[in-house]
Amino acid sequence: MMDTSKSDKSVRTLLLPALLAAALLCYFTLAPDAFTPDAIVHYQARPDFHLAPHPPLERDKFAIVEPDGEEAVTVVAIHGLGDAPEDLPFVDGLADVFPFVRWVSPQAPSRNITVRGSRTFPAWFDISTFQDLDFHEDVASLVSSAQQIHDIIREERERMVKAGKLPRIVVAGFSQGAVMSLLVALTASPPVEAAILLSAYLPKLAQVESLASPVQRKTPIFWGHGAEDPFLTARKALEGVRALRTPPISMTDVTFKTYKGLEHYWDRHELEDVADWLEERLGWAKKSARMARRRSVDLNTGEGRRYGFSLTGK
Repeated sequence: MMDTSKSDKSVRTLLLPALLAAALLCYFTLAPDAFTPDAIVHYQARPDFHLAPHPPLERDKFAIVEPDGEEAVTVVAIHGLGDAPEDLPFVDGLADVFPFVRWVSPQAPSRNITVRGSRTFPAWFDISTFQDLDFHEDVASLVSSAQQIHDIIREERERMVKAGKLPRIVVAGFSQGAVMSLLVALTASPPVEAAILLSAYLPKLAQVESLASPVQRKTPIFWGHGAEDPFLTARKALEGVRALRTPPISMTDVTFKTYKGLEHYWDRHELEDVADWLEERLGWAKKSARMARRRSVDLNTGEGRRYGFSLTGK
């Protein structure tokens, strides 16, 4: 007579691995991105944003505007996708208003940009699609670019200390530069004095719970955004602002303003709000109430208009 208990046990022993394999197959079939780098970033230890960059940014490509008189603050101004350091509104629109500021604008490395048909542009990180900015987030380039910018901040701090000055640093940027300014503000050690963001979004990488320390969460942030921005939409921006203000990030001083009729660029009203905010939050004394132009640059043009970006990337 056959021992059915042993037979049942053998069947169970054979079935369990098969069922487990089938379950795993179904999981990876239905959720193919579950263990991609984009997903893993939420569970791994925070990247080291302060490692020496490889390679460092080329200093001879920086645009620098020295202060008109005694220097009190350095602003690291970061350009957007496809732009150049001299295209920034901070250098052209705000330098005359705050003559005591040294403006340091680095040049991004050239890289292939998926949303632009994989053509090469100066950029801090790749973007796959404007419809879903989180899709295949370029974590490696976000981290390496943050390391490059932190390296500039370290140099500026050391230079100011050697000159017997208090090292006061502000980060500011437009579009991709605003994204990098936000990421740097969340990871700067010691913290920067403030961050100015024009047309930004909050990358998934910045939403890792361990990213910002209690000290960095007190950094004042000004976030201005065009209400009609077709690339980095105002809705996406508002999602980022809400995430900044609530746990686990819990930033305590975030000013968010949208500008009716403004697309993916800046205008004079936005820059005037930036100047007023700097005066109110940081006590910067404005030389004049009027926004002066240092060069023949149209402040109503910007990254989106200049390069004719389209949502399809064509």
